[in-house]
Amino acid sequence: IDHGRRVYLFDFHVNRIDDSTQRIFVDDLDRSHAEAWSRDSIRDCVRSTIRYYRETYYQDEAGSADFRIVLLATLEENPLSRRGESKEGVLYCHVGELSKRSDTEHIRVLIQGRGRENAEAKDSKWILDRKRLITPESASYEEIILLDENGELLEGTQTNFYVVRDEALITADEGILLGSVRDSVLRVCRSHNVNVELRPPTMDDLKHASGVFISSTSRLVMPVHNVVLGDLIQGDSDASGECARCY
Repeated sequence: IDHGRRVYLFDFHVNRIDDSTQRIFVDDLDRSHAEAWSRDSIRDCVRSTIRYYRETYYQDEAGSADFRIVLLATLEENPLSRRGESKEGVLYCHVGELSKRSDTEHIRVLIQGRGRENAEAKDSKWILDRKRLITPESASYEEIILLDENGELLEGTQTNFYVVRDEALITADEGILLGSVRDSVLRVCRSHNVNVELRPPTMDDLKHASGVFISSTSRLVMPVHNVVLGDLIQGDSDASGECARCY
């Protein structure tokens, strides 16, 4: 943010990398891996990648654009190590210009698909898993909203999901990835005494909603104008007739 000068909630992302790697790699971690993914290592990696991107690809001399940063922490075999020795921690960074969106864009989301496994960890495996949800029909939507086993609304494939009902903000608190922008949304609600219900929104909440929105680091807070029911709940008599409702 700030035209590429600062990272939005940097420490939040550093802590999530630490938490995610512990959830994913479990017993394969040791002190050397923690050093590879330390705050200083991540900061230096991001700085050097942004510097290289600016020098090699970036054409905006005014420096007015913001960037999207993707970090991948993983374990890899060291080609100089003996076979069977522990893997080393490696950090990859990708930087690209954050695209600008029109304020007048009509945003539609599709409710379809089940929640992910190990949702609390930001695992790159999810990039492959969520491809099964992408169909010619769903590709025209901004986001796909996932359901739990009770038919409650969890999150998007890349976003957190919120419903506003009776002046209360409703959003899931378990079975989802707790995003950095979501953290900011909840802090703003607390500071303005907005009532927050930390639970998955239901279809009944959606029917009586006064507002719906999603959030992510690339979208920030994005209002949703149209919620479309997917084929998972098309047979639900309580939901029938709601397929094109606008909020």
